[in-house]
Amino acid sequence: MSTVAGRTEFLRALVGLSTVESGTVSLNGETYTPSRPAAAASRGLVYVTEERKTDGIVAQMSGLDNVALPVLKRYTRFGWLRRGAMDEAALEILGKLQIRGDVTSPVESLSGGNQQKVLLARAIAQRPTVLLLDEPTKGVDIGVKNQIHDLLKHMAQEQGLTLIVASSEEEEILNLADRVVVFAKGSAITEPISTGALDVARLRELAWS
Repeated sequence: MSTVAGRTEFLRALVGLSTVESGTVSLNGETYTPSRPAAAASRGLVYVTEERKTDGIVAQMSGLDNVALPVLKRYTRFGWLRRGAMDEAALEILGKLQIRGDVTSPVESLSGGNQQKVLLARAIAQRPTVLLLDEPTKGVDIGVKNQIHDLLKHMAQEQGLTLIVASSEEEEILNLADRVVVFAKGSAITEPISTGALDVARLRELAWS
């Protein structure tokens, strides 16, 4: 574990990007052993990194190609890529996120907020049942933040998607979560707490106690 809170390491461990040193994970009532992101995705767990520029988007690829990158096999048949179907599916997801800008151009040409939407769209394209989000609105403006929050809440409420969100923003946590676990110095320091029993002041008190 690093010397920071530990929430990022927790999410990364769930998809095999960090080593699990102890403990067990149960998924849908069965023991789950994290190994690598592709294997995690096949079980429905998809991770959205905090560092979109270094670990997330592929800057020189288009927005469409970034979204489709992890699901290319879905649109490949007999060695041929069904480009039209792939682009159509990517555009549908990007449309729900209200992307502004040319998604056929390199994604680096988009604003930071729209790059974050592309990263989120790529995760959604993998059809997760559990979406692991590390600082999902880092570096975006308030309008984009609200759009992302609204979409995530809609997917959770209407599609049954489970969200596990790591965030340093208390307001974001209380807006998105039903239950909260506080991490500090590499470990969880609380049991799950209902957000109905929390406010910003109490959450800060727990985090810094």
